[in-house]
Amino acid sequence: MEFEINDIKKNIDDFLSGDLLKKDLGEWAKSAYYDLLKGGYLEVKKIIGYPFLKVISKIHIEEDDTRDIFPCTLDEITFIRDILNGEYNENYSIDISISWDIHSDNLGLDKRKKAQYSKLISILNRYYNNQNLTEEDYNECVNIFKMLPDKSDTIPFIIETYIKSFLKSSIDWEEHRLDLYQGMGIYMQKRKTEKDILDKLIAYLECYVGKRDFGVNVLFISGVPQIIFAI
Repeated sequence: MEFEINDIKKNIDDFLSGDLLKKDLGEWAKSAYYDLLKGGYLEVKKIIGYPFLKVISKIHIEEDDTRDIFPCTLDEITFIRDILNGEYNENYSIDISISWDIHSDNLGLDKRKKAQYSKLISILNRYYNNQNLTEEDYNECVNIFKMLPDKSDTIPFIIETYIKSFLKSSIDWEEHRLDLYQGMGIYMQKRKTEKDILDKLIAYLECYVGKRDFGVNVLFISGVPQIIFAI
C-alpha cells in the first residue's frame, strides 16, 4: 500500500469537511496501519505517519467497555490536523527493531547482507578481545563496501549509511588494520576510548541485523516532519 503524510492530511481534511465518511476514513487508516505493521514501518515516509494512523484507525470502531475498546474522538482528529497544519509542534518517540521475518519484500532487504553484518559483529568483538585483525578479517570489513546499498529513504538505508561511514573512517587502508580514533567533536567532556568506538559501531550493526531495538523520534516542526535516530 502506498501512502505518505500528505495522504493522511488530505483524508482528515476531507473527513472534517464532510467529504469523507467516518467509516471510510477509519477503514483507510486501518489498512495503512496494517501495512506499517507488516513492514511498511521501515520506510521513512510511512513511519512518520505511525503516531497518527494508530489513532485514526480507531475512529470507526464500536465502543466496547468490557474489552476496553474505544474509538478515537473528534478532538483527537482535530489535534492531528492542527499538527499537520503547523499550528502545534509535536514529538513522538517510537521504539522499533528491524524484523527480518516480516519486512516488506519491495524494500529489497538482502539476507546475505544481514549475514555479512553478523559476521562483522563477530570480527569486531574478537578484535576487541585480542587486538588482532587477520587479513581475512580485513577483507570481510572491506567487502561491506562492495555490497549494493539498500533502498533509499528507508530506515535500513540510513543505518547502513552510519555503519559504512563509521567503518570507513576506522580502517587503515594502507596497513590493512583498524585505526580507531576520536574523530570530530566539539567541547567533548571525555575523549572516547577504542572500546567506546567499537561499542558504537557494533550497536549500529546489531540494529541492522535485528538484535537491538532503537528509537525513532518523529518531530513535527511547523508542520514539517523530521526523524532523529537514538541508539
